[in-house]
Amino acid sequence: MSCLPPHKSCGDPATALGGRSSGTGSGKPSRKLSERQLARSLRTTFRDDWRAFLRSEFEDPIDVAHNFACDPDTANNWWEGFNSPQGAFVRLAFLKWPERAAVHLLKGIAS
Repeated sequence: MSCLPPHKSCGDPATALGGRSSGTGSGKPSRKLSERQLARSLRTTFRDDWRAFLRSEFEDPIDVAHNFACDPDTANNWWEGFNSPQGAFVRLAFLKWPERAAVHLLKGIAS
């Protein structure tokens, strides 16, 4: 069972990333493998999208740390794209800067 609904532009998430054959001869992608690929892709693109959001809205990692009330090292790691935030920080971005966050963080997601 898929965790994500099909996306309008790419159809079934299992085939969106070129899922592999399940080995049954049916030619259908392996659902488990495809969902794993989708999750990996979303993690990577989210990290990059978060970095782009921060760099477009804030002056530097110190500004990020101030606005998100997080540790400067954490802000720097986000700024450099080494990692991405936990959900509470993403929620804060949507509460404080809804339109600007949506431009970066929801791109490619059907409304």
